[in-house]
Amino acid sequence: MVAFEQIIANSLKNYIACSRKLGGNIQSQSLCVQNAFGFVRDLIELSNIYSKPTEVDMDIHLKPLHYKMIEIANFRVGAMSVRKCQLSTIADSVLILNWVGSSSASQYVKELKDSTWLNANKVFQYCRESLPEHVEWLRSWLSCLDELCVVVGEHFPYGLKWNKNGPKLPLPTVEIRPIQPLQEVRTNTHERTSKKALHPKLSVQSQPDPVDVTKLFAELANAHKNLRHISVSDIL
Repeated sequence: MVAFEQIIANSLKNYIACSRKLGGNIQSQSLCVQNAFGFVRDLIELSNIYSKPTEVDMDIHLKPLHYKMIEIANFRVGAMSVRKCQLSTIADSVLILNWVGSSSASQYVKELKDSTWLNANKVFQYCRESLPEHVEWLRSWLSCLDELCVVVGEHFPYGLKWNKNGPKLPLPTVEIRPIQPLQEVRTNTHERTSKKALHPKLSVQSQPDPVDVTKLFAELANAHKNLRHISVSDIL
């Protein structure tokens, strides 16, 4: 728990600060990433107290994390050029937090981190000379992934360590609902705007059973291990 909190206090904090400098969707997306790390921290805390839940109960507890990942992915819709590449890099690699539901967590985070480094080269190529602050931002995120791999490898190589003698994990008392963000898009040359649901491929409204979202991310995590040369956005 302490090791993971150090990631939040150090490398993640630096990533949030770098995102704030760039502003816009990058800053907004970073706040969602911060929330996602908070969900993982809460799950680690629960695992220290309670016994291992059933798969169905675990899916329920993972819903907030998976809905937050959908929000993070939605930020890249409508973005242009370099910024879209940056937003996509975060959207693809934040799936690394799915290690909390994996029995081979150490291997999973390493493979996803390695593929993220390959995809990050696209951003480096765009920004190395003309946009140094974007390079600093990307390095701050890659540092988060590096530290996460170390922490998971040392403390959670096979996933969360549940308390064998602990009580049963209670279900959330508050109903978990997805947040469907909206985007303002131009409808004509006079800059009138209309509201549009983001990322139709990931639209929660198109999934009547919320449990399907959890299954979707589990399948994506498994597919990503077998298709490391393909970005998650291409899989979607």
